[in-house]
Amino acid sequence: MWLGASEVVADIFQEHRRMISKASRSVYIENQYFGSRLSSAEEAQSPRCQALHSHTQNDLAHLLFEKITTKATLGEKFSAVVVFPLATEESETHYPNLRTAQCLQEALEGFWKANKISSPLSEYFGMYNLANVVPVNTTSSAFYGIFVHSKLMAIDHDSDSGAEAIVGSANLNDRSLLGDRDAEVSLGVKGTFVQALMSTLFQSHAASALPRAVDLQRRLSEAAESNAGRLKDVGINWDEGTLGSKKLLDQNEQDDGFLPELDMSEAFQVGSGVHWKMLPGKALQKGLQGYLLPWRPALWGDADVYRSWKHYHPSGAWLQT
Repeated sequence: MWLGASEVVADIFQEHRRMISKASRSVYIENQYFGSRLSSAEEAQSPRCQALHSHTQNDLAHLLFEKITTKATLGEKFSAVVVFPLATEESETHYPNLRTAQCLQEALEGFWKANKISSPLSEYFGMYNLANVVPVNTTSSAFYGIFVHSKLMAIDHDSDSGAEAIVGSANLNDRSLLGDRDAEVSLGVKGTFVQALMSTLFQSHAASALPRAVDLQRRLSEAAESNAGRLKDVGINWDEGTLGSKKLLDQNEQDDGFLPELDMSEAFQVGSGVHWKMLPGKALQKGLQGYLLPWRPALWGDADVYRSWKHYHPSGAWLQT
């Protein structure tokens, strides 16, 4: 809450809500955190979501679900994109991101199936992480995550009258949005700057020219899926969450109910985005197209693994290899 204010100030939250509701062609979200809730009916579309505990109050995920499903039902083209980090800096704060992503994806899949939507969900919605692989020498490569710390949302970037963006310090979680905890500052912009901003982001993430707003998700998906395929050159199966024969993350509890202690000599820290994972004997045949990779639940497993403090590691969230 702002010092000196006599009431809760939640303008940033309301501006995000207004923009999602107003969007007619696209919503692009890039944020360090994506902790939000669906409605009870929407969460019922997800077989797993209702069992994943949450006290989250902000409803941005609900508004996004509502916008996507309305556009799909009407047969109107629309793109909704969320870019967030492979992991948050502290592993215990990773749970809200995973829960929101898992619930939203499964709820949308349930809606698509129940309503027999003919167009694929992938034309309307996608979630992504940023990472890269670079050659070290002729026989080895290194993989590293890129830590997303942005706090921005843009809508309808190719609309002369409707293009808007909000950029600032607010994460998409209750701590930043509800107005009774952290004080945040964001800037709302309209007009040609929005397209320039999105063009810069698209060139960085997908190494390509910015498409029409309604084609944003499809084009990002093409780049991300291509990058995921190229990772197989260095032994990473992104879809299955494996490096060679091993899971990227050891998600199995021990007999005493505790999660295994992560071996720092064999673990790859992605939370802070500063650690490299050497892949000896693996040479990337063709570099990635930008840094975009599709979000895959197999990377981290079920969100419930991260709900309690027993998985906390003071150095951050880790991929176990």
